[in-house]
Amino acid sequence: MQVVNAHDGEVESEIVDADAFFGKITPALLKQARRLAWVQAPTASLEHYVFDELIEHPCLLSNMRGLFSDVIADHVLGFVICFARNFHVYLRRQLSHTWGRGRWRVGPI
Repeated sequence: MQVVNAHDGEVESEIVDADAFFGKITPALLKQARRLAWVQAPTASLEHYVFDELIEHPCLLSNMRGLFSDVIADHVLGFVICFARNFHVYLRRQLSHTWGRGRWRVGPI
């Protein structure tokens, strides 16, 4: 197996003989692919990836749905606490060495 981390100028030549592709495929890239059997989208949603040529192509299209479902609630709760207590403001102040009294909000605004 050979894995290629192709950059903008290299993708067109590398996809010609590729069996699989990870990223956002375009109609132009799909047209150049001769052996493509699998396209893996790096996101959960596919609305920006699906186009007529891809729908008609025999390759398998998969996405990242369900990858983070076991930790997303923790992630969201962390953001709720962060914004409720203004941690995002204090972090920016800390990075800029701006020290002073903070204003904690308690309860809804």
